[in-house]
Amino acid sequence: MIQPIATESIEIDDLQIQYFDNHVNPGKKNKTLVFIHGVPTSSLLFRKVIPLLSDYRILAPDLPGFGLSEKPDYLDYSLPSLSKYIEKFIKETVDKNERIHLVGHDIGGPISLFFLSRNSKRVRSLMLLNTTLFLEYFRPPAAAVTSFIPIVGGFITGLLTSEFMIETSLRLLLKAPFDNESIMAYTKPYENEDARRALAKVFSSYQDSVPMISALRSYLGDVHLPTTILFGRQDPFCIPENAEELARRIPASKLVFSDQSGHFVSEDDAELIADEIRKLTRHS
Repeated sequence: MIQPIATESIEIDDLQIQYFDNHVNPGKKNKTLVFIHGVPTSSLLFRKVIPLLSDYRILAPDLPGFGLSEKPDYLDYSLPSLSKYIEKFIKETVDKNERIHLVGHDIGGPISLFFLSRNSKRVRSLMLLNTTLFLEYFRPPAAAVTSFIPIVGGFITGLLTSEFMIETSLRLLLKAPFDNESIMAYTKPYENEDARRALAKVFSSYQDSVPMISALRSYLGDVHLPTTILFGRQDPFCIPENAEELARRIPASKLVFSDQSGHFVSEDDAELIADEIRKLTRHS
């Protein structure tokens, strides 16, 4: 059976965060990669990419509420809150003199940009994978849409974040041949009711995240570091226009499409991501 990769643990503001760390010492500075996953996955999302980059130090946290990290009912699961946890995580796990390479997927994209906007001197390059800041080009999953419905929205969102619906969504979104063992590895955390509740709260917190998204849109023109935007072209949620708009707004960014990949491009085309990371970090 496929096991979670987040075997390390750290306490951030009284919350246990699980994460992957390969403990590699690259032999020179600025070869630390930090992978930040999105919804509804975990650090496991990068399981195929990590072995292809074994000469880098690699960190990949499970966001609060996801994977093996704690999932308390009281937690604020909005993007600003999750972003602050990751900011503190990076500051705790990476030497202050090290400049990192950030890779963000899905909501990990805005979280990466949030860190960059507040810590630009600590980031050497940026890669964005199937993410968005543009509501006009975003086709949200049903759970996100129903969270905006007064009174009954939370109930419907709860139904749509059931274990069955999560598995159904994963099978729909993955384009590469995907066996049942892999699906089970992704859905196992959602056997726990706390995990399903946390996911529902992430969707329900989207309204609270709008000001941060708006601010980050305005910030894109100030991103003056090597950046690659890599998208699976077959993504039904973050459609290709999102990638094109990000590339238009981020100066001198590089746009790459994986034509046959879907939303989870790191599962569908890990080799392309690893290759583009090497190109990106070589010139930064």
